[in-house]
Amino acid sequence: MKKYRFTQDEISGMKSEILGFMESEKVADGDGNKSAWRLHMILEAYVELNECGKRKKESQRRRLALYESLTENDMPNWL
Repeated sequence: MKKYRFTQDEISGMKSEILGFMESEKVADGDGNKSAWRLHMILEAYVELNECGKRKKESQRRRLALYESLTENDMPNWL
């Protein structure tokens, strides 16, 4: 995977998006944790299924890479 450098605004925006998806999750896993797995699915779908221009596709790949750098098994790794 390509290495990206993210701005602090991008990082804090993605963190709040991850937390928002976790809070709105209705079903917890076996351990009682709520994850941001739906956000992960959305970001992957944008990359794989969206038929858009090169710049938009690269932007979506970048967002997915940021999500993956901030989570482990769809759980935040910064908390």
